[in-house]
Amino acid sequence: MRRVLIGTPSYDGRIDVWFANSLIQTVKIAEKKGIFVHAIYTSYDSLVQRARNSLFRLALQGNYDDLFFIDSDCEWEPEKSFCRDGYGGKCDLHNKDKGILIDFKGKDFNESDELKAYENHWIQLGAYNYGLNINAVQAYVCYVSRNNPGVVCQVKVTEQELSKGLLS
Repeated sequence: MRRVLIGTPSYDGRIDVWFANSLIQTVKIAEKKGIFVHAIYTSYDSLVQRARNSLFRLALQGNYDDLFFIDSDCEWEPEKSFCRDGYGGKCDLHNKDKGILIDFKGKDFNESDELKAYENHWIQLGAYNYGLNINAVQAYVCYVSRNNPGVVCQVKVTEQELSKGLLS
């Protein structure tokens, strides 16, 4: 079973209710896919770098496969389904307010490999952007290595590529 740590630094020891809701939805979806998600919070540390270093150390000591830093005031929607004007799909991760789209792809690769987003990725993310009415400022394809646990590579898709994808 893949083990994922979500590390959240919280200066004042609090988390936003929308963060909590997003985390609960993420854990539910991950469980259905056989992924163990554990959230750890560091509180009352005025230096975010030190708090993240502590979380990184915990991830190494706990033998987690992946570590995601998510701030305590963030909101996201995992696997959002949509249908609009002939476009439909299920977006892996997005935040409408911040204009962020992320699509995860499993692929065999090594850390030294240079990866890129392809036209079919532009089309998919362009459809998500339109279908979810996001007006994305940031769109990414996030490759997760199938043959090297813990190796991840994110590739930015430009606004021009998103618009090309929608027109294809």
